[in-house]
Amino acid sequence: MGFDLITWGEPKSEDGKYFRNNVWWWRPLAQYVIEQTKCVDEFDVEGWAYNDNHFVPEVTARAIAKQLRHLIKSGHTKKYETAWNIKQKQLDEANDIVEKELEEFCKSVNKKLGKTSLAPMEFPKDDKEKWEKIYSKKNFDANYPFSVENVEEFAKFCEDCGGFTIS
Repeated sequence: MGFDLITWGEPKSEDGKYFRNNVWWWRPLAQYVIEQTKCVDEFDVEGWAYNDNHFVPEVTARAIAKQLRHLIKSGHTKKYETAWNIKQKQLDEANDIVEKELEEFCKSVNKKLGKTSLAPMEFPKDDKEKWEKIYSKKNFDANYPFSVENVEEFAKFCEDCGGFTIS
């Protein structure tokens, strides 16, 4: 699933014609724009979470670009990226522990049942439930990257797009 931002008006340059992020890149970018630029009205926030043709007018797009440029120039975006990456590393490490726990549990279930490679969906009910409980400890926020470069590309798009739809 991806998020395509399609120009609404007449783009001022090639940068303003089209912007695309997959869901993993889009969510942190949208979160940053909403929380840090203060350009997205409260009633529009939900529209940034779905690719259902939410319209962002030119005046808002240009305001977002201006705020993003300021945040990038001030070093805020780089600090945010650094903090994001630290958090990602911590989440990855925690998820590695969960993965090892899942692996050990699968080995124990297979050994108990005299099998070599049962998938969790084939486990007896109690074991499957225990596997799901362990799996639920994984934090999928670890899969969402954030970068200054992505913010810069989005700022260029917003500057030159003439308004856009999130689809």
